[in-house]
Amino acid sequence: MNWLKMPSDTINPFDMNNLCNESNRMDLKTILRGYGSLFELLPENLRNDRDIVKSALVSSGLAFNFVSKEIAEDREMVEWYFENGNTDFRYISDKFRKDKGMIMKYSTKWSDADISLLQDKEVAMHYCRKNQIPN
Repeated sequence: MNWLKMPSDTINPFDMNNLCNESNRMDLKTILRGYGSLFELLPENLRNDRDIVKSALVSSGLAFNFVSKEIAEDREMVEWYFENGNTDFRYISDKFRKDKGMIMKYSTKWSDADISLLQDKEVAMHYCRKNQIPN
């Protein structure tokens, strides 16, 4: 089974203890850009690291389920997420699902917004325009 063997200087993406060492930071970020779902396996200190979080969010919004509360509530991080091509509100904090400005700027589906916003005429018109429903 020689094909399973890796050269000794190669990072094994399944060896999380080794991968989480500072010396392997660039490798970790590269792996997370392709496999953001691995983010949940990281130790707590890396779940609060903005660069590591951004690397994971490139490929998976699911990472928002495992970030620190500080990052989950960070408007700049959430805006970065949406401004980099993501559209999924499922993993975003309820704080931002209730935020009319955030909804008006980034949302395209009724299900993104908190129910408290759906009575707002401006929000309703926003969704009508996004979904090309005549007013």
